[in-house]
This record gives sequence, structure tokens and C-alpha cells, in this order.
Amino acid sequence: MRLSTIAGVTSAGRPPLAVEYLVVAGGGGGGGDRGGGGGAGGYRTSTLILNISTNYTATVGAGGSGGSYQGVAGSNSTFSTVTSTGGGRGGSQGSAGGSGGSGGGGGYNGAGGGAGTSGQGNNGGAGSSLLGGGGGGVGETGDTDGVAHGGDGLASSITGSSVTRAGGGGGGIDSRYGSTGPGGTGGGGTGYNNQNGSAGTVNTGGGGGGGGLLISPLTFYNGGAGGSGIIVLRYPVSYTISLGAGVTGSTTTSGAEKITTITSGSGNVSWS
Repeated sequence: MRLSTIAGVTSAGRPPLAVEYLVVAGGGGGGGDRGGGGGAGGYRTSTLILNISTNYTATVGAGGSGGSYQGVAGSNSTFSTVTSTGGGRGGSQGSAGGSGGSGGGGGYNGAGGGAGTSGQGNNGGAGSSLLGGGGGGVGETGDTDGVAHGGDGLASSITGSSVTRAGGGGGGIDSRYGSTGPGGTGGGGTGYNNQNGSAGTVNTGGGGGGGGLLISPLTFYNGGAGGSGIIVLRYPVSYTISLGAGVTGSTTTSGAEKITTITSGSGNVSWS
């Protein structure tokens, strides 16, 4: 049962302006030199009852950049009173992953994973002697499927089809051990041993993959950037949304509801 069937109507005969939302923050960047994967951006979904002809702030968080040492945390995404926290940065040699929506993975030499935010994500995984830890995803903790594996994201059907977002980045690898640290499903970047970690997927909040170490010739690689976040809003078809300057998005109609997807920027949105 979707929003248009909520009991009650306005004085104009329209259903309440009940807005189902999905707010995903930017993913954290992966660390370099067997660095930890970046944590996924915070993930929040529920419903708000809003007023017409009222401005509400919408901001899509950017992904954090990958580093030659530690990565950079992702940026928060915000809609109205809802804020999702940017993903934690991936650690590097002996340094722990950063806290965030989901925590970043720890660097090699056993550094611990960063803490996730309750209700938004999970902790990052710890690094080992030769591998960076996997970044946490909204669906599971980093390293759940093995050391250097990013945590999986979570599927949502708010757009009308099931899409998985907010996977953690895979940890960077020592070339004496293996070739990849798999990113979590939902846009997590891959960690490598002989190249820079790959970036998290745009508009998923996926964490960036950790950079690796090639022994011969000795080469250190950087972590990948986190993926940008996203805001999805679903509401009764009888209302029309206005996106203010600075906000980039598009609207589709599905039966008795409209779905607005905001992919970048910051500004006001309102309904009439």
C-alpha cells in the first residue's frame, strides 16, 4: 500500500502531502597503500507529512576523494529534517578507518574499522597484515564475506524497481596475497593490488576501493573516490514539485504517485 491511500483528504479534496523519502549520503574515499575501503554513505528512508507552498532544503552529498594515505569522508545528504551522514574514510598503514554513515575499513597491519551510525549503516572491517579492511555497507559490516570485502548495500523499490545502494568499498591488496578486494553490492568500489582503487558508483553512496601495493617494481597506489549520494521523493500525483536553483533532478509518474529523483546540488524544493 503506497502513500496515495493514506486516510484523510485536504480541504481541496487532495490526499495529504505525505512524502516517502530515501536520502543517501556520499560514500567515503578509500585509503592508499593497502588502504581500507571507504564506508558507504548513510542511508535513511521513511515518510514525512509536509506543507504545500513551503520551502524544504535538499542537498545531495558528494563522495569523498581517495587518498595516497587516508581517504576523505563523504559529505552529508539532507532533505527537510532528515540528514544522512557521509561515509567514513578508509584508513592506511596502521591507521583506523573513519566513522560515518557506515565506517571506513582499517588499513593493513591490523588497523580497526570505523564506526557506523546507528540506523544508517554498519562498521568498517579491520585490516590484516597484508590487506586493507572492507568499508561498511548499509546492509552489513565490512569484511563479512572475507577480509577486504566491502559490506553489501540495501535494496529499495521507491523508484518502482528494486535498486541496491550504499555498498562499502573493498580493501586494497598486497600483490603477494591476491588481486582484488571486492566492493559491496550497491556501488562499492573495488580494491586492487596493482592499480588505484576504483570509485564508488555515482548516486549510490558507495564507498571507494582501497589502493594496493605492487612489490616488483615497488609501487604504491591510491584509494578510489566515494560515490555521490542521492535523494528520492515519492508523493501523491495531485501535487506538483518545484526544484529551486542549484538542485538537479527529474520527475516521473507511476500510477497515483510521482517520483522525483534528485541527483546533485543543494537548494529548496516545494510543492503546490
